[in-house]
Amino acid sequence: MKILAQEKTFAGKILDEIWLEIENERTTVANIIEQKVAQETTCFNKNLVQKQNQFKDKKQNALNGYQMADKLALADAEKETYKAYQAFESNQLILLVDEVQMKELSTEVLVNPDTNIQFIKLMPLVGG
Repeated sequence: MKILAQEKTFAGKILDEIWLEIENERTTVANIIEQKVAQETTCFNKNLVQKQNQFKDKKQNALNGYQMADKLALADAEKETYKAYQAFESNQLILLVDEVQMKELSTEVLVNPDTNIQFIKLMPLVGG
């Protein structure tokens, strides 16, 4: 089933919306995070490949003043998922499911197409 997830600021401003594909109505917090990261890395890599293909002609790029690396690094979904898990466990990433804050990756939740999923990413203050 597809469920809409929102990425928000702490003040409530919506930064992004993404449709997550959740296989079962009973899932875990870890699976929700994994689905979000997988979707984001797929989109990131697709856009990167398009940009890479756009700038294939090196001579034309040099004339136009563009310089790009021969091969740009694609995002690794597994590494990014691990980083997201670490952010969640250190409270840099807050996950709300139907307005309830999730505390552990292993927490099981029941979801349906109307489930409200929100990701809130906290940024540390500079110098403190």
